[in-house]
Amino acid sequence: MQLTITGHPLPEPVVIDGAAADEGILGTGWLLTQPQAQRIVAAWAEAPTDLSPTGEDDVRRAWHYSPLGLFVTALILDGELSLSEWESAFGSEGDDRYSTTQMPFDFDIATTDD
Repeated sequence: MQLTITGHPLPEPVVIDGAAADEGILGTGWLLTQPQAQRIVAAWAEAPTDLSPTGEDDVRRAWHYSPLGLFVTALILDGELSLSEWESAFGSEGDDRYSTTQMPFDFDIATTDD
């Protein structure tokens, strides 16, 4: 299945090929491999930011991946820090799968057949 992921702050859609339906873990959403999930997190972190009224860039986004199956995202907005995590739904040591239902972003997901 092909997923097209859109929403703020992504400047363009992120297209993921080969996503698997989550029929056994949570029963809804899609399961992504670590590289597929990383593409979404990296696109979020690299998205352009708006300037504050003073002309300064008041948004910072960063992320880190732990080989133990965890993405951590950090958002600094107007001096306030917000941390989120995206833990693997199952798997380990490079075979992790991440559920889109647990994704720390409010993105829209559209599907098309491969």
